Amino acid sequence: MIAFTEIHPIHQAAAHPDGQGGKYILTIGDSNGAGVGKWPDKLQEVLGEQYKIVNNSESGRTIGFDNLGKETLNTLKQIDHILNAAVEENSGDAFAMVLICLGTNDCKAIFDSLQAEVTPNLAKLVEKITAFDFPDKNRPGVIIISPPPYGRASANTPKYQGADKRVAKLLPQFRDMAEKMHLGFIDLYSPLIDVVDEYTVDGVHFTEEGYDLIARLIASSIVND
Repeated sequence: MIAFTEIHPIHQAAAHPDGQGGKYILTIGDSNGAGVGKWPDKLQEVLGEQYKIVNNSESGRTIGFDNLGKETLNTLKQIDHILNAAVEENSGDAFAMVLICLGTNDCKAIFDSLQAEVTPNLAKLVEKITAFDFPDKNRPGVIIISPPPYGRASANTPKYQGADKRVAKLLPQFRDMAEKMHLGFIDLYSPLIDVVDEYTVDGVHFTEEGYDLIARLIASSIVND
């Protein structure tokens, strides 16, 4: 049974393009968010036309490491470019919230000795987002989404050795950081830990049903009835 999780309330709203008072949401993610049919697309389907998802996700993206030796995959280094691109894509309209779902790639074996930097890097990333000059001085609510658990199949891939244990340690760290910084927080780890093997194709990337489940978990937290 999936237990739906909670979030610090976010009540900021932006005008919808059709004038019906919907919300614009920016999603920042990695390979589980990049491409057609991933969780941001599923979130758009679940939320409906009153919301508009502007998705900026990229395979291999980390919070603050040069994955595969590429600065372009380091969100902390690229965040100004990401935000400027999102504002341009959104035609300058205000975002109600920014959803950040990163950390999976920061837990790869190559970054094992750097785990103490992951949460501080996330805090720096949030500070850059809150300091960004959004149109009309808008300040969207920032919501941290904990990375989902790794499935057992991930242990078969050397680059993911030990990642399941590392990502588990991020959950309380991210939650505490979000609370201290007065951010929204969504726990994806806990409701998925017992079923992750049913919803991933390789222990890292999810099936279509898995992305739909992730979207529904997120939607249940951000929609205020």
